[in-house]
Amino acid sequence: MKKFLFITLAALCSITMSCLAGTYAVASSDEETATIEAYEETLCEAVAGLREAQSLEEIEAAATVLETVTKQEPENWLAHYHLAYAYGRIAHTIEKKKDIDGWVEKATEAVEQASNCSNVDVSEIETLQAFLVYGSMRANPMIRGYKLNSTALGHLKAAVKANGKNPRAYLLTTRHVMNTPAVFGGGDIEKICKYSGAAQRAFELEKANEERDPLSPSWGQAESDEIAATIDCADESGSKRD
Repeated sequence: MKKFLFITLAALCSITMSCLAGTYAVASSDEETATIEAYEETLCEAVAGLREAQSLEEIEAAATVLETVTKQEPENWLAHYHLAYAYGRIAHTIEKKKDIDGWVEKATEAVEQASNCSNVDVSEIETLQAFLVYGSMRANPMIRGYKLNSTALGHLKAAVKANGKNPRAYLLTTRHVMNTPAVFGGGDIEKICKYSGAAQRAFELEKANEERDPLSPSWGQAESDEIAATIDCADESGSKRD
């Protein structure tokens, strides 16, 4: 199995800032302090690995580490979130469609665990739930697409309502409009440009926020950039829409 750069990325994370600042109680002994720091580093490694992962094997490796972290830190919503996202990526990547539902089910359980934690970001949870619905559609696109489109869109609307600057919510909404037939309200270039532009602006704001927790969700910008580069959002005068 290909080894990805866990150690270097984790070291960078731990040097620049505490990956989980404020999420742990003060330790009562040196041993407890060492244990907490070990789990901080492990979570940093797993998240860094997940972000760098390209192959199914690399995603699964990151998920295995995250499974351990969630057992040791059951109140850490970010650990559960990233585990759910890892499972969701597997559901979106795996070739055997008969295995998709199993991964979606595991991801859904992890999302529920994250939702029960304190300080959870509701907008990110709703967006991730939409991501999992789209993963489920892969098992039977024709039937599930018809049944689950409104479910996914409902999660995305809830995500934007909770945080109107969540770039991942706008990204998935863009993808939703692009992939939905016109008869069901999709395929509208004006809507595509509207949501793509919103995603791009939100990603820029997110990137510029120096106070943002480095373990917060950050996926999606590469896809958003790709969409923005491939769609034609020029109006009749030739200028670009905002």
